[in-house]
This record gives sequence, structure tokens and C-alpha cells, in this order.
Amino acid sequence: MSHTPGPWAVREAEGDELYEVYREAGGELITYAAATTRRRVNAILIAAAPDLLFACRCALADLEGMCELVEEDHPCFETIEELKVVIEKAEGGE
Repeated sequence: MSHTPGPWAVREAEGDELYEVYREAGGELITYAAATTRRRVNAILIAAAPDLLFACRCALADLEGMCELVEEDHPCFETIEELKVVIEKAEGGE
């Protein structure tokens, strides 16, 4: 499963009654939310999703590359597993 490539952004639509999440390259609409503070915040989070996924993949690669430099009980190993779970979830896994 693949998502619409980022970067995504948020814009106000229909006289401030809606917030749209759209793809910055080409303006393709991703989703929208009614204009409430909570939904605006949710729209901002949704728009950040591609960048967050990319950052998680980078962090995972960096941590895996440093594993040989630390003891087996170092907390980075737990973080690696957490990153794997969240990346799989973002990619449509369970």
C-alpha cells in the first residue's frame, strides 16, 4: 500500500468553514475537516504525516547503524522496535 506522496499542507477553504489537507505539488486534495480548533489541529497532523513517516524511517536507519556501538540492554533497541511498529502501521500493517 502506498500513500499520496508529500509534502502535504493545510489551507482554509469555503470561507473558513473547512480545512483542507492538500498535496503541495499540484494542489491535489487529500482530505478535509470541518472548521473547529480540534479538527484544524488534526488536519495539521495529517498534513505532517508524510514527513513524520520519512523522519521515522531515517531515525530507524540511524539507530540500526549504531547498534553495534552500544550494549545489548541499551534503550535504543526498544526505540528501534517501536519505530518498526509505527512504520508498519503507517504503511497499512497492523
